[in-house]
Amino acid sequence: MCGGTTFLNVGDVWKFGQTTSGSRYSDNYLNGAGIQQINLFPGNQMEIRIQEKIMIYGYFMEHGTLPPGNSIFR
Repeated sequence: MCGGTTFLNVGDVWKFGQTTSGSRYSDNYLNGAGIQQINLFPGNQMEIRIQEKIMIYGYFMEHGTLPPGNSIFR
């Protein structure tokens, strides 16, 4: 989905991803959007990629669709 609007309920997942910094998005951006980034899994790049796959595939198995911010299986 490019552009447009996605409505989320409290606690809904937007996206699973990886970042090398503490926060990929600025606090102003997150607060303005009414969302928060939660870093779930620390580790090296390989460990984080494996965990990202587990989270994306697990979400798909539970909900039958990818999270709105993840458009492909990585």
